[in-house]
Amino acid sequence: ARPSEGLRAENGVQGVRAEGAARGRRDEVVHQHGLHAERDPEAGGLPGGEHRQRGGRQAAAHEGDMLPAPVLQQPAVPVPPLPGAAVQRVPPILHEHGADSYLEDLASADGEELVKQVHEYYVDYLVLDAHLFTVPKPMPKLPSCFLCAPYVDRQALLAEVDRTVEAIAALLLSLKARKPIIRYQRSSDSAYQIAESLYRLSYFQCESLFATERGRLGSEPMVVVVDRCSDPITPLLSQWTYQAMVHELVGIENNRVDLTHAASRAPKDQKQVVLSAYQDPFFREQMYRNYGDLGLEIKHLVDSFQSQSAMNHNIQSIEDMQRFVENYPEFRSQQGNVSKHVALMTELSRLVEERNLMTVSELEQELVCNATSASIADEILGVVQDPAVHGEDKLRLVMLFAIKFERESDTIRRLTAALADRGGVSARKCAAVRGVLDYGGIGRRSGDLFASDASFLSRAKQSAVKGLKGVDNVYTQHQPLVAALLDQVLRGKVKDADYPVHSGIPAALADSIAGKGAATPRDLILVIAGGITYEEARAVEAINAAQAQAQTGTRIFLGGNGVLNSKAFIAALEERVRAENM
Repeated sequence: ARPSEGLRAENGVQGVRAEGAARGRRDEVVHQHGLHAERDPEAGGLPGGEHRQRGGRQAAAHEGDMLPAPVLQQPAVPVPPLPGAAVQRVPPILHEHGADSYLEDLASADGEELVKQVHEYYVDYLVLDAHLFTVPKPMPKLPSCFLCAPYVDRQALLAEVDRTVEAIAALLLSLKARKPIIRYQRSSDSAYQIAESLYRLSYFQCESLFATERGRLGSEPMVVVVDRCSDPITPLLSQWTYQAMVHELVGIENNRVDLTHAASRAPKDQKQVVLSAYQDPFFREQMYRNYGDLGLEIKHLVDSFQSQSAMNHNIQSIEDMQRFVENYPEFRSQQGNVSKHVALMTELSRLVEERNLMTVSELEQELVCNATSASIADEILGVVQDPAVHGEDKLRLVMLFAIKFERESDTIRRLTAALADRGGVSARKCAAVRGVLDYGGIGRRSGDLFASDASFLSRAKQSAVKGLKGVDNVYTQHQPLVAALLDQVLRGKVKDADYPVHSGIPAALADSIAGKGAATPRDLILVIAGGITYEEARAVEAINAAQAQAQTGTRIFLGGNGVLNSKAFIAALEERVRAENM
């Protein structure tokens, strides 16, 4: 395994704050090691989430606010007024080249004495939510190398391994964590490469950064690295919760939604909107709400705004005018928020009806959760031949069938042929059926994705429990594999044969937290090589809520190489097939 080169420049970002004409002594330049970020200690989320999500930007910087050292040496250049911190990327991290020499150079360059403070932030990962992060990619439009391995350039694959390790290390440093206990999916070479490089980085190359003085013994975090190939089902399913639906049908890129090409004619100022739980209280409360309940909640939002609008129009005195002026900024903000959610809901409703998604999704859920024989292929064939169903939705159904009944090769060929002949799907896209089996077939997965090896009595018990507890609706029966895996990890029941602890971890340390009957880790980081989904984010949020209610003190963070929807996942599989045939 190729060890990581260590934390790159992105891991150390020094924020330089200048405040107009403020003057201070050079000895007031302060260097603070570690993380300094705005954080709600009770939220238990990722550090710096709110700090980096304002306006969809990664750090608390405004465009044009970069102040490199040469600018500080040119007093004739006006310094723009800064409402917040200006952030400058510095080539070396302080730990490698020494903080003192860098601060001396900076102080010498600051002839006008504009610098007030210097802070170091670990921003080698993108925070999407309190428990959700992604690994930044140099070329976001290209699929992850992990989804196309082994049919990709080896150096490109190793570069993505290093990039992923750097993001995990930056998160660990942000959490002020000790050396992590590392588990990985044994059947995945990508997962092993990430685990091996993370071990070398945290235990050898940058050991001093993960000082044993951080926290108490037994508070070591656990990092679990799995491969997307273990669960190719989740990225292919239709979604019915607000955040996941928007990403599946419209697309979310770093919490931004582009409605430029939406057929429902979004207002001019709503062509690009931000969906962030930090900025939008309504979205924070409704992001995991089912589609059926969401319409009612948006109606309540509109009714509330209309009532407030009527009050603002009823101005009959100086006091009323003063109140209106004081509340106008909040009123305008609320107006934009209401318009945004109405535009999104309008577009979602249009796409659901246009693509006949309720019929498709009900069959998807029946296939994945309940079907025990390949006889369901006849129903899928009927949908494939239905001109009212979108071609990509037909393709997803056939791919799901191929994963569930991989050994029914004749039926898979028949359905694939029907896609090309009567389903209106191109031969290039039909190749994704073969691609998903090559990527996430039985021989590539760890464990049993469908629990087909469970006994008849255990399946009956699960059905009875589901019947007693109920489900949200027939469209949300599926539970992603990560939910079961995290449950096993938290109960100390995870199988070492499938997810071993890295062999280099000291046995005493591993047994203290990863052994049977041992205490659960305080911080648990689950990394999916190849990408995560918002359905999995919802599952992790539910587990975190249960842990908080039980007061266990455990926090779970989910991260991966981007957030997948079915379109991106299928495109990656098409690229995988193309690379294989080159």
